[in-house]
Amino acid sequence: MEWMIFGAAAIAAVVAMTIATRNSGRPTRGSGSIGSGVLGGVDEVFAPTKHEARLENDRQTSMPAPAPAPGDGDRGIFEGRIRIRVADTDHTR
Repeated sequence: MEWMIFGAAAIAAVVAMTIATRNSGRPTRGSGSIGSGVLGGVDEVFAPTKHEARLENDRQTSMPAPAPAPGDGDRGIFEGRIRIRVADTDHTR
């Protein structure tokens, strides 16, 4: 009977780690994401400063795309003319 309690506790720990990994807010990266995600969940609870430092490092190393500003032009994305063909049929009823 005691082994069932131990087994249930082990299963509960695995489920808790899986939930903590999924809800840690970090994007997954490659094959090492599962191990680091589990440790990230543990760090979030037992070492919050280390967890916050890791999140800040992720924020600072990611390069977001610059927001377009008025007057920037097309930035070389569009070159040429746009042609819109309109059917000759009358669709008003």
